[in-house]
Amino acid sequence: MGLLLPAGCRKEESHTDEVERMAPLSLPCKVALPRFPTTATDFAELYRDRGFLSDGNHLGRDIQLSEAQAVHPIGCGVIRVYRPAQGYGTLVVVIEHELPEMRMMRNGAGDVVPVKHFLSIYGHLRPRWFAKNDLLPWKFGDVVNPEDVIGYIENASDNGDGDEHLHLGIRLQSQVEAERADKSWFRGYDTTPTQRHWFADPKVFLSDLMTKGIKAVWHPPGTVLLRQQSLDYYVVGTQDELHWLPVQDAVAERLTERAISVSDEELTCYRHGSKREPEWPAARLVQFSDSDTIYQVREAPSPARGWFVSHPALRSWGWKASEIVQRSPQERQSFIASYQDLGPLLFREGSLIKIKGSSEISVISNGARRPIYDWATFTALGYRPEWIQELEPGSLKAAGYQDEAVITPRMVSECAYMGSIHRDLGSSQDLSVDESPADLNTLQDLSSIVPFWDFRTWADLFSPPVDMIKPSADLARAEPDTWRYEFRVHDPSWQASEPYRLRDKWWTPMNCSNTGSVLMQDMGQGWRRCDLSDRLDLFVGSFFSQAHPNWGDQGQLGTVGNAPNRCTPTSGVEWRISNLSKNLLIYQGGAAGLPCQAVGQQDRHSLL
Repeated sequence: MGLLLPAGCRKEESHTDEVERMAPLSLPCKVALPRFPTTATDFAELYRDRGFLSDGNHLGRDIQLSEAQAVHPIGCGVIRVYRPAQGYGTLVVVIEHELPEMRMMRNGAGDVVPVKHFLSIYGHLRPRWFAKNDLLPWKFGDVVNPEDVIGYIENASDNGDGDEHLHLGIRLQSQVEAERADKSWFRGYDTTPTQRHWFADPKVFLSDLMTKGIKAVWHPPGTVLLRQQSLDYYVVGTQDELHWLPVQDAVAERLTERAISVSDEELTCYRHGSKREPEWPAARLVQFSDSDTIYQVREAPSPARGWFVSHPALRSWGWKASEIVQRSPQERQSFIASYQDLGPLLFREGSLIKIKGSSEISVISNGARRPIYDWATFTALGYRPEWIQELEPGSLKAAGYQDEAVITPRMVSECAYMGSIHRDLGSSQDLSVDESPADLNTLQDLSSIVPFWDFRTWADLFSPPVDMIKPSADLARAEPDTWRYEFRVHDPSWQASEPYRLRDKWWTPMNCSNTGSVLMQDMGQGWRRCDLSDRLDLFVGSFFSQAHPNWGDQGQLGTVGNAPNRCTPTSGVEWRISNLSKNLLIYQGGAAGLPCQAVGQQDRHSLL
């Protein structure tokens, strides 16, 4: 017979056992596929180099973002905290998530642990954008989805920790488990005794969930690879061979931005071919002012020109609108006679494309379109959403592209099909290559390959970049956004007076939708506002001040220097530029913080 305990002790022990045995409640939704709080590009931008454990005790990832930028949950879940908190400022949001099945994940102590429930922590937010009447409705217990906005980046004065940024933390427990283990359970910094074994590196955690454990050691022809241990660039050739690309050539051909960092393990999976010669050495863009056609021009090895079939094709070559050189129509005849016509320029090999209205993403490889099986495969390959060009249906077939085999998880997990012995990079030592595929037991049978992209995947994971070039005729225009341009002159020495106007790159006054005229709206405290349905990439704000010694042409002053290649901003001028449709603050600050470009005989602010 065992020892009998007092009833009070027995009751306390029984309660403790019950708590210890308590399993997290099943949530109303499960995270099939996580997303980034904003975009993949933003996620890569660290704030003050604060990564996970970067200073020895930081239990999250600080992401550099602008004030009022909208933040989304990384997956569906239930809100467990929605309030101010010390160190997090006006608002911290904690969301509990549940995975469809148990996953083995690496924690902050370096151990691999089973995870079914986890918490995502979002610090330095606020529950409203700018206006007083746009307070978000969330509260404890609400279910949120990846497309929801849970908060906006708070300003530096009120966010509790430095300049504008987002703190993203991942805790590998449910709320019940976390509260039981740690009094400060959604903390941002480690303590003594250490709590890091409950947390995970958000970058590693999201990558593991997005790739579903797929390890890519093969990339389709046309891909640009960057060796992790050096600044050696390579291009995958048509027969899965590697062609070395000198750094200077990679930079000159605008290929560095689309290079995928890979290990030596992958590079040994290819046969090494010859050095890659530049396709278009020292190329430049030319457009005649009376035509939409944009030419790519080279001088060597012989003068030649090609023309882009569409603006997405132009962007796939890494060009920006600001790099187009405008020429007079009177020069066309001489230009045509001086350069050999090499015909239309289609999409660059290795380009990512998506057909409008479809969620499927493909890569242009060996002159064909190859669909990518799913988001996990896309992520495992190292692709980034901002590299994708969106096209009109039928435009690829009209350009002569044919559909070829789907790129599957098994395909990217196997070495290239060129043999098992290759030369080490920068060495004469032969390396033996293990060509056995990665363990894909957790993946479904891919014997009948059909991509299964979910359209919501695209919408949740990627906000397409603003098109900085006006679409050509083969593309339907995007739904109009509302762009807000605001500036004020707060330097009393200017003695500024009306009329205030927003002008485009040709100094043409813009018709503001909020006023129905070219006059900007007076918002008080010196601010003037103009709302537009189209974004102005080159612009200037103007006003009158005849009393100022540099009053300019007929008293009309601009917010930049208005002299070629000087770009000296008008002192005492502040700008605020927003995309109202996306709740996105593009810029706020002095005129000196905006890039500047000379157009003709005057200067303009630039968003390019």
